[in-house]
Amino acid sequence: MLITHLNDALTLAERRDPSYLQLKHAADLAYDELVRRHPALYRHIRTALQPYETRYGCLSLPRSRSDVRRQVFTELERLHAARLHCHAPPAR
Repeated sequence: MLITHLNDALTLAERRDPSYLQLKHAADLAYDELVRRHPALYRHIRTALQPYETRYGCLSLPRSRSDVRRQVFTELERLHAARLHCHAPPAR
């Protein structure tokens, strides 16, 4: 859910909505929460984006940001589902 909120906030901020500063602040808070509460997910995101970094925090993407974002979030959802599957009680 945190990733979805972050994604929504960033998408709206990218469109330069009139409330851009509020959305940017919300995105910053969500980012801080991701780093603090979910360091493994943060590391996965950083690793996925590393090939596109020109310097820390700056990306040169071969396709649209939304395509790359969708790819990273799909991978995160797959990891989450696999983790849930591993912790599920055995079938009877």
